[in-house]
Order: sequence, then structure tokens, then C-alpha cells
Amino acid sequence: MELRSRNHSLGQIVSALLEAGLVLDSFEEDGHAAWCPWPGLMVHDDRGWRLRDDPDRVPLQFVLTAHLPK
Repeated sequence: MELRSRNHSLGQIVSALLEAGLVLDSFEEDGHAAWCPWPGLMVHDDRGWRLRDDPDRVPLQFVLTAHLPK
């Protein structure tokens, strides 16, 4: 299985949701990732992959929730 990824900026993602008429309910950044994009720089713990050195310096993924207005 080939794993494909797409890189979209945070602005592109949020703008697409808003342009589609969705209302943003919440947005959270996380210093952990579900995958290991940089094997030599990351370690795995009980929450997933994180940067080995200074793990809080950059968020690695985010979670957002949105809804269609009634």
C-alpha cells in the first residue's frame, strides 16, 4: 500500500471549511503525531510520536470540529 500525503496550510484548511458554510466549533494543536515523519528526530510514547528534543516547540497535528448551521 502506498501512503500518500497532501500538504495544505492551516489557512487553506480553515478557509475551505468556512467557504463550505461550516461553523468552526473547536481547534486544538497537539505536539504528538499519529505517524513518524522524521525517524531520526522522534520518539514514541503512549500518546504517539513526538519530537525527541524540545517537543513542545511546534505542533505536529491538530484536531478541529465544525458543524453546518441550522
